[in-house]
This record gives sequence, structure tokens and C-alpha cells, in this order.
Amino acid sequence: MTKIINYESRSVPAKIEQLNKYEPSLNEWIEKNELAKKEILQYVISIAVKYLKLVDNNILQDADRIKILAETIMAEFGNLEMQEIEFVFKKGATGQLGTIYKTVDIATITGIGDNCWFENYYKNYRSKRPDCNPFFKNEKGEYVDNSDVDISANAITYDEFIKKNPDKKDVLFLSKIVRQIKDGKSVEFSDLCKVMKIKGIKVDEWYNKKRGEYKGQQTFAAESEWITVEGNNEIKKLLKLQ
Repeated sequence: MTKIINYESRSVPAKIEQLNKYEPSLNEWIEKNELAKKEILQYVISIAVKYLKLVDNNILQDADRIKILAETIMAEFGNLEMQEIEFVFKKGATGQLGTIYKTVDIATITGIGDNCWFENYYKNYRSKRPDCNPFFKNEKGEYVDNSDVDISANAITYDEFIKKNPDKKDVLFLSKIVRQIKDGKSVEFSDLCKVMKIKGIKVDEWYNKKRGEYKGQQTFAAESEWITVEGNNEIKKLLKLQ
């Protein structure tokens, strides 16, 4: 059977900026072909086994636990590329994403806390990755990064580009929102409304539903703050960033 994904485990660079040019994320592979799930699972399992055997206090020794770990990564971090997954395991196994003298388990790798590998990757590394517009591909179908952007004297302004290409306005706006979220920045409510409209969601209905859910909530001091946080979570789901 022909492989859907052709990924080879590689030498992981010391710096995030030195990763290869952009490749499709796990979610993008699956969206393109649902059958890619099985291949992705095997790739993630093989990466986990490769690096976890370097960790003395690793309790993820049996196949069942490794499979659960891989499935958790696919479910919670599907917006990452396979090479980023391998980068996280290399950095984690060498103690660069938290201490490893304690027991290393699924929570250590995918959980929330100062010593959790993926959380530290998002906090300390991912924002350093050269930005990519995930909505655009070149004529070869390859993802385009900033090195391909025209900054010569022939370049045009954003307004000029939109005037010539009005159909790209929403795509560029969504790209800006993706960058904000990847950089850990909150999205303003006005921008949240724009994203929802672009995605065909009736903002008033969503807002009223959230206001109803807020009743009795003590999580946040103000209703507006709670709704803004919920809105950012909604955007991540809409743009497949979680």
C-alpha cells in the first residue's frame, strides 16, 4: 500500500529556527485524507519510543501506554508538524523542557505545568519559529514561509493587494489571528466576531448561548472576560489550533 505521509526521522537541530521549511500539521494531513490517522499514530509512536528509551525514569515502557501517549498528542497537539513533535521529544529527553530526574509519564509530556514538555515548547520555542501563512501554498502545493515573500521594490502594500485581490481579505485576516494565537496573545472580541462571521457562525446566537452558560460561573470576575476566553477557545477549534 502506498504511504500517504512520507516522513523520515531526522537529526533534530539545536534551535527551533533551524527546522525544515513548513510541512503540513497532523490535523492538515488528516483533513486531507482520513486514512492518514493510522500512519500518523505509528510515526508518533516510533518517535516516542526512540527518545523515551534515553530517559532513565521513563515509566512508559509498554506498548499500551505508548499508544495512549501518541493518541493524546494527536488529539491535543494536532496543529504541530511531525518534525515539531520530534523536536519536542529530543528537547524533552535531554532535559531542556523540564527536569527529568523525576518519573516521566504521559502527564509529564502532555500535561500542564512547569516541567511539561509540550507546554514548555509552546511557551519557549514555538513563537521563535519563522512565521508561516498556513492558508497559502505556492504553485507546487508547498507551504510558503516568509523567505518567499516579495520585499523588493516591486512589492505592493496590503491595501493595494486587497484592492486587486478582494477575495483574499478574509484569508489574510485569519492568518493574522492564527499568528496572534500561536504567539500566546488573546484575540479581541471584535476580531472574534469577524472570525465567526467568516466561518458562518451567527455571533448573536453564540453570544447569547455563552451568556446563558455564564450564569452561576465563578471562574472569572466579569462576564465579558469569561466570554472573551470562551471566544478564544472557540477560535482555536474553528481554525484547528487545538
